Amino acid sequence: MVCRRVILMATLIVSASFAAVTGETAAPRCQAIHGETILAGDLAAANPVFAALDPATSVGPAPMVGAQRVFRGVELARLVRENHLPAGPLHDACFEWPTATIPASRFAEAMARVLSLEPGAIEILEQSRFPAPAGELVLAKTDLQPLPGADGRVSMWRGFVRYGANRRFPVWARVRILAPVVRIVARAPLAPGQPISATALEATATTDGIFSGTYATSVAEIAGRVPRMRIEPGVAIRLSDVTSPPEIQAGDEVEVEVRNGAMRILLTGKAERSGRTGEIIPLVNPTSSAHFSARVEGRNRVVVTLVPR
Repeated sequence: MVCRRVILMATLIVSASFAAVTGETAAPRCQAIHGETILAGDLAAANPVFAALDPATSVGPAPMVGAQRVFRGVELARLVRENHLPAGPLHDACFEWPTATIPASRFAEAMARVLSLEPGAIEILEQSRFPAPAGELVLAKTDLQPLPGADGRVSMWRGFVRYGANRRFPVWARVRILAPVVRIVARAPLAPGQPISATALEATATTDGIFSGTYATSVAEIAGRVPRMRIEPGVAIRLSDVTSPPEIQAGDEVEVEVRNGAMRILLTGKAERSGRTGEIIPLVNPTSSAHFSARVEGRNRVVVTLVPR
């Protein structure tokens, strides 16, 4: 225990002696830097002896964001000798990039400018909390991506703060962005499988997420198609709620092409079931009442291929 005290006292005596020789005192608060190098003018703010140098003279590189660059007494004394400066008291000089957490309002304003929206249309749900250096907040629309499972209403936007000589400090925010949109709704209930008339639809203005692109935005996208399930009136219609009508409806008279090698025979049949291109459906011959099956080839057209024995 006595040995430790002796070592500690010796260390303090040596430190005090060194400070007396170099003129060192406790380091002041770090000074803010805004460039790639620390200049003599920056050092002069802490040590007036360096005021004799050209203020634009570089004395060292700037540290990374979050780190500090400290000039100790020994290094300062060397600079004094190398530049033939008059002797004087020297104090440790500390430099760092000024940093601060980006306010949510600044994120919202920058995003609104990119999207040509009002800042009130953007809600910052979560954001990076690491203090960022002062600089330009850069957000590109191509870096705005919808989050899975959020139905296009919540997105992640990654960007950066540009500072120094084009240095970049990454930032991000999870946002909800609501913009004016057009939605197509039904005037009355729409039954599944029944073609939708344009008069049964209407467009309505509302607000929704900018990535909610699964909804129809024009009557033309829905008219003539058929619902996959019952659609209630006033409910915004998704593109996935409807499908193209089958090329052949049950009860349609269709052209039947019978193929047997190079031979082709055309006759008329009546579809007993609806079908799409490529599907096999049952038909009946209106003349003979014979039932047969054929492959749907297009609108009101089927093909029967006979295989020679």
